[in-house]
Formats: sequence, structure tokens, C-alpha cells
Amino acid sequence: MKTIRFFWLILCIFAIFTVFGCKTPQPVVKVEKEVVERIVIREVAVEVEGPPETMMPLTPSILQRLRDYDDQTDISERIRMYQFRLFGRISLDREFVDFNDGPDDGGGVRFENLYIRDNIIIRDQTDGQAIAIRSTRNETALQLCFEDDSRLQLVFYADGNDPDGFFYLDYTPTAGNGDEKGTLVYGGDTYKVKFSDRRPYILIKLSQKFTDQVNSRTAMGRKVD
Repeated sequence: MKTIRFFWLILCIFAIFTVFGCKTPQPVVKVEKEVVERIVIREVAVEVEGPPETMMPLTPSILQRLRDYDDQTDISERIRMYQFRLFGRISLDREFVDFNDGPDDGGGVRFENLYIRDNIIIRDQTDGQAIAIRSTRNETALQLCFEDDSRLQLVFYADGNDPDGFFYLDYTPTAGNGDEKGTLVYGGDTYKVKFSDRRPYILIKLSQKFTDQVNSRTAMGRKVD
């Protein structure tokens, strides 16, 4: 009886070894890690310069507001305080003869005739200062200086009947071709004036803002005494 039990025990052990011992091992799966690329956007604070100067064409209506805001001081006294700027390029030309006479070696005398061409260029966007202002019923004129010498002035005028008109360069037109437009007096001398088809005019340094203001109150009533 013991022999039969031993036989079945050996048979069971053999079966278990056959089933589990001969099982094919599972292949090892190699898992690759996914590499994620992360892009970092870094914002750099850049200091931005302030807005450029605001230059507006000068008009009679702007000039009138300059008169109105300070009625205690005459505009002819305050006009020098404001910064003006030329819009357009101006070229002034004149030709004249001068003499450089004097003694010569050996007791002689020397006559020398100098043929001189004087050219003055006032570039676009050149700063200027008003020296004087004069007004009539029909127009307003500004005398502006673009050089250190206050005697060297150009005149710009606007039609008094057009509140939105510009202050254009004043000159005497002559018949001609090209850029030569006419003549004007500059520092006491007469020059030929040249500019492109755009007639030069004046800008003024002007800042402007709009503010909302609400005036509100409640009436408290009024009793009769």
C-alpha cells in the first residue's frame, strides 16, 4: 500500500515539474523612456524710450489759443518761448562782386575783384525761434530765426480768413524753371530762394490730451425769508 502511495507521489511531482518547469520564460520587454523637449520662452523687459516730440503745423486757430490762454501777457512777448521747426528744405543763393584792393610790391597798387557766391541751406526739420509777430486784418506773419544771428530772419505768413491754414514761407515769386521760385530778403541781402514743389511751412511743438470732466451737484432748494 505504501508502495502505491509513493508511486503516485513521484508521479505528481513529475507532472508538476513538467507543467511549471518547462514553461517558456516571458521575454523581457525593454521600455524606452520618452524624451520630451520643453521650450522655455523668456520675456526680456526692454526699456522703451518715450514718445517722440509732437510737432504740429502752426495754424491761426492754434495761435489764437496761445493768445487766449494767457490774456495777461501779450503774445508778442511770449512767442519767443515756443519751439518752432521748419517743414521743408530751403536753399538761398546770391552772387555779388567784392573788392580786395591794396598796395602792391614796388610802390604799385593792386585791384582785385572777388566774384562771390553765397549759398545758405536750411534743412528740413531745422529748429527755429520766433523773433516777432505781426497781424493785420487779412494775415498774420511770423519772423523766425534759424541761426544764432537774430538779424537773419525768414518770414512765414498765414491767411487770417482761414483758421486752419498753414504758415508758409514768404517770398517774391518770379518766373522760372525748376526749384528756383523767387527772391527774398535775408539779413538785409536779396537771395534767390529754391525749394521743391512742396512750399515750406512752420511746425510748432505741441502736446495735446483729452480729459473727461463731469460737473455734478444737487440743488438744496431755496426758502423765502
